[in-house]
This record gives sequence, structure tokens and C-alpha cells, in this order.
Amino acid sequence: MRSSVLVMLLTAMAASAQTYELTREVWTGTEAAEVVSVPFYHLPPLPEPDFAWGFYFDEGRIPEDLRTDAYVRLCMRQMAAAGMNTVTLYGDASRAAQGLTIAMEEGLVATQPVMLLGCGPAGPARVPEGAPELVGYGPDEPRVEDAEAVAASVAAWNVAGYRCATAIKPDALAGGASLDIWIVNARGLGEHCVRPGHELWMYECRFRGTNAPLHRYWTGLYAYAMHRRYDVRACWTWGYLHDDDSRFRYGREGTWRWDTIGRYEHALCAPEGPLGTVGLDGMAQGVLDFRILHALEEAGGAKGWLDALVARVPSEFWRGVEPRSTSPLQFANMWDVHDTATPVIDVEAEIRTATRLLLAEKAGY
Repeated sequence: MRSSVLVMLLTAMAASAQTYELTREVWTGTEAAEVVSVPFYHLPPLPEPDFAWGFYFDEGRIPEDLRTDAYVRLCMRQMAAAGMNTVTLYGDASRAAQGLTIAMEEGLVATQPVMLLGCGPAGPARVPEGAPELVGYGPDEPRVEDAEAVAASVAAWNVAGYRCATAIKPDALAGGASLDIWIVNARGLGEHCVRPGHELWMYECRFRGTNAPLHRYWTGLYAYAMHRRYDVRACWTWGYLHDDDSRFRYGREGTWRWDTIGRYEHALCAPEGPLGTVGLDGMAQGVLDFRILHALEEAGGAKGWLDALVARVPSEFWRGVEPRSTSPLQFANMWDVHDTATPVIDVEAEIRTATRLLLAEKAGY
């Protein structure tokens, strides 16, 4: 069977100066080709939402023979091109400073907070002028019984002049009561995660770069709905790169799951630079979806339509996909969900409608 080939040709400009017709010829393993016309919209300038998208990026996971500032730069450039606007900085004070400098030079960070996951409350060795807010981190994924250790960590970061955040499961929020920022696991996101004194971010760590529609939903419609519903301010994804140390255990000190070895990456390290994945492409499309929905909201139109769309998005991430689950870990092979799950909502159709409404609003209809 032939590999699938997709060819798109610009054929004609439609009546609207902002809409074009594209002809798609799609081969699906046979000699026959199906030709369809699809709309292509020339979008107006979109306002920048006050929202962050970022990867957990540990440059120590780059193979040692490729681990240079030049390679880190290529990674950060790729993340920026995919719509990310923040990143984590691992490593000691010197590496954190160099990573921040590169991230700023590559346009990966500008205004959204950046997390420090290696240097401790002493912070980076130097902070470039114009750097965004730096946020402390840890301890990672604390339990309720870790409240004392969390409070000590928060106090150390606060004394040094930083807010403190960490990834935390919804059932452990009591252990993170002292945190300034909760990065709540999206599989349990809900009204109980909204409390005074805690800025709310979200994360998911059950992804790999294999499912463009799922990743598009994650950074796009789902992120927008959670921003509207709970004022979630950031969407974090584990992880950009993978190595053997990022496998998943049963329990905190349990055995390795056989089906998670060599997983969780959204880019692959090649000698010439990082190779993207379809999941990364989906995330880039999702960021654009979010910005379209945000622009429509800012334009003041279609409020009823937007409210109805947001209401259809379940708060718990994995409840909004088929097959529905509370967690992919309930399946014998967790990747059966990650690799094949599709959003219950037809994201493509809804974003097409949002785009038409936005263009109509801009045209004064």
C-alpha cells in the first residue's frame, strides 16, 4: 500500500478578500484520489492572550554528544515556532542564566513567567534586562503529608523574592496550601482547584507526540475553556525530550511500567537538530485555535456562542475524549488512549465557525 500523500494547491480567491479556496487531493493507498475544496482564511492580527504554554524542558536529556548551547538554541527555536511562550529552566545557576538568555533571544519567553527547576532560591547567576518573572518550583508533586516540606520550600523562594509553584494532583492540594501557584493535573481539574491566594495553572504528563487532534484540543479549545471557566493561566506539557529517567512507576517507589519506556517525547534528537512530531504540530494548531477564540471574545461578538461552546468542554481532560477515561492508566496499555483518542467535540468545525464569526465581527456585520 502506498504511503498517504497530501497535496494542497491554491486555486482561486473567493469573493471575500479574506477567504481562499484550496483544492485538496488525498491519496489513501489506492490510485483513486478524492478532490475536495476547503476554505482557507486569512486571519486579521490576533491579540495576544495573557496565557502561557510551555514544555518541561530539561536540556540534560539531550544526548551528551549533542548537548551544546547551539543545540539548546535549536530546541528553544522549535518550541517558539510551535507557539510556546515559556519554558522551564533546569540546571545550576550558570545553566539557568544561559538558558534564560537563549530563550529570550529566540523569542520563546518575553512576558509570561518562567519556572526555575534546578538552581534553587539563589536563582540564575545573572538575569538579562527585560527578563520576565522567574518562579521557583518544588517539591515536585507533593502529597498531603508533605505539607511541611512544601512550606519550607515556599518560604525559601519567597525570602529570595520569588513566587513558588509546583505540579500537584487535585487530591493533594491540602499539602500545597502554602504554594503561590498550583499547577494542577488536568485529569482532575475542577471547581475545587479554585481557591483565593493561589494562581491556577495546569499540566498533563500522559502525552507523547503521536496524536495531533488530541494535542490540538489540549493547547487549544480545552485550554481556552479552562481559562474562561477557572482562570487557568498556563498550560504545561511533560515533556519536550525524553530519556530513560522519565519513565513512569507504579506508585512513588514502584516498578517501571513496561509500556512507558522510551516515551513522553514531543521532539526527537537528531544530529542536525530536534525533529518535531505530529503532536507538536497539533499543539501549534491548538495555540492558534486559542488565539482565535480569544480574539472573538475580545471583539465582543458571539458571546452566547462562545459560552455554549465552553460549557460543552468537560473540566477533567480525559472526560472530553473518546474513549472516555479518568486516566489512561486504567487501560492495559496506556498508549492505546494517547495514540488514538479523539476529542468528543469536533474541534475543526468549531474553530471554522469561530473564524467565520471573527471575520464577520471585524467586517462590521
